[in-house]
Amino acid sequence: MRIMYSLAFAIWLTVSLCAMTVLWTYESTPGPNAHAPDQWPSTSKLASSDSSKQLLVWLHPRCPCSRATVAQLDRLLVHLPQDVHCQVIITQPPDVASSFVETDLTRSVRSMPVAVVMDDRQREARRFGVATSGQVLLYGTGGRLEFAGGITAGRGHHGDSAGSLTLRRLLSIADPPPSSDSSSVYGCCLFASDANAGSNQ
Repeated sequence: MRIMYSLAFAIWLTVSLCAMTVLWTYESTPGPNAHAPDQWPSTSKLASSDSSKQLLVWLHPRCPCSRATVAQLDRLLVHLPQDVHCQVIITQPPDVASSFVETDLTRSVRSMPVAVVMDDRQREARRFGVATSGQVLLYGTGGRLEFAGGITAGRGHHGDSAGSLTLRRLLSIADPPPSSDSSSVYGCCLFASDANAGSNQ
């Protein structure tokens, strides 16, 4: 009997370790970073101004990983200078009902002091070369790309990250300039199906 208990425990421990390894690998694997144009695309319909910087955040409305991005963005907005205009772009794939974007994630973004844009048929995502939920782009007053990356340390990870600290320094005159203008992006693929993106009802 003792041998059976020992064998059962060994099997349970092995399965648990394998599951933890798979979960850790998933959480720490970034999605593809944007191939964003160095200059603001002339074909974009997003609001822009020569007198303000544009902070753009892309979200898949059903990506559970992006709740951490929204939480980190909420913290970042407290330190946002007045000359920075923040837009959160909610991707809306083609051939889906309008209710597809009506999730808890979308509702939480609407309660924040940002402009919320529905990206019908993902046109803006394609114009800016964005492929991952949680992608953040910062364009300067001259329309020049200053930052492209994510602001979380992993999928669903809350708290500061290399990306959020870099972005905060770029937005602050007092802090020294960051050593990098990019970071990894952790989130669901914008062009995945609803099933692959997860559920965020």
